[in-house]
Amino acid sequence: MQVLNNLISNNKAIADILTQISITNVKLSSNTQDISNYHKYFLPKNLIKNTEKFTVLDTYGILSKSKLLLREPIIGSQISFCHTEKNHSQVNEEMGIFLKSENDKIFYSYIFENLDHKYSSSFFTNLKSKNINIIFPNNTTAHLIADNIVTLKSYARKVFNHKINENKILTCHLPLEISILENNKLKKTISIKNKSFLGICYQLANFLHIFLKDPKNNIKSSDNYINYINKIFFTFYNFLPNFLNSHIFKFLLRLSGPFSFSNQILEVNNFYTEQNYFFTNAIDDNQSNSIFVKGNFLPDIKIEGSLKSIYSLLKSESNLICSSNLSPKQKINTILLANSSSNNQCDAKINDSAYDLLNLDFCYYLVSSSGVITMVELNSNLKKKSPVFSQKFKYIDPQQKTLDTFDANKFNPSLPKFSLKFPFLQKN
Repeated sequence: MQVLNNLISNNKAIADILTQISITNVKLSSNTQDISNYHKYFLPKNLIKNTEKFTVLDTYGILSKSKLLLREPIIGSQISFCHTEKNHSQVNEEMGIFLKSENDKIFYSYIFENLDHKYSSSFFTNLKSKNINIIFPNNTTAHLIADNIVTLKSYARKVFNHKINENKILTCHLPLEISILENNKLKKTISIKNKSFLGICYQLANFLHIFLKDPKNNIKSSDNYINYINKIFFTFYNFLPNFLNSHIFKFLLRLSGPFSFSNQILEVNNFYTEQNYFFTNAIDDNQSNSIFVKGNFLPDIKIEGSLKSIYSLLKSESNLICSSNLSPKQKINTILLANSSSNNQCDAKINDSAYDLLNLDFCYYLVSSSGVITMVELNSNLKKKSPVFSQKFKYIDPQQKTLDTFDANKFNPSLPKFSLKFPFLQKN
């Protein structure tokens, strides 16, 4: 695998996040016009290398103006709210690997201090197009983040009953499109599809992590099917009374399941694959032998008796992870995992709950070096075919082939627009 030691960027958020998730030396281009002064980000907890200053979120909530409609524990994804104060050195030349932000989205933040509240480690959002994120990193502080100043001022007044000082508003430029150049030659483009501050930070961190581990792979993100079901309601819930919204949110929570619904509200429910548009549906998920499917990240499972996780065993571009009860003979890096009841030879022992979570008695996984699952298959099929050739399945269905080659980078799902025309207004 290629090792990336020195990187250059024209965006402070890219440099800050790379510093948090890797030991790579990152420098800023002297041509950067990024004037961000807010350096706090939402990142996957398992990717963080610098463990000094971060808060792990444990609950999320949905706001309607100043009313809290729903508050639930975060299930599945572990999200950290991190702070970085690193001063990146600048370089005049942009030779080598240059991560160039082509399109930034500006977020505005205001920090409230000396508060007395009971929402420590919580995250609240309003789910609107004019989105706000509120994070309570401790019992005395709150961070309000919005994508425009008018919304920021409005929610400061509604939620905190505070008129903010514009001189204390902080800004953060998050990239929506990144061109990766090597010696001034374009190698690939990364597109961020999420919209909220949390969603963009989280997806950006995952893309940068994948790039550091698999720089040659052209990975894209797709939304889970739950995204479209929930967005239909999220578009209209502001027109419904709050008492009814609370019941509908609880219904969606039970319909989707706490894992998927939590990730959807937080906007971290994405697939990462080489396909332009990857999609699963409820039937696929119900028939799956694992709650983790192709495009998900493998959970960060600790090895018993060690401070390391199974991510430290992902040493090849493709890795086979299965139970130590199996004896696969594949020409790829094979990782045998065992639980407390197994006496077989293994590469790592994990606790029983993690073993059951992966359902290793029934299925095995193909995982990339970055931890992205590329295939989940039954153990009974392990001897029937080689996983090396199963990763890139060649479709013979022309309709499916058309879907796989469809470029959905510029596609944004939206509801149809209705046009009401009355007969007496129509011209003959």
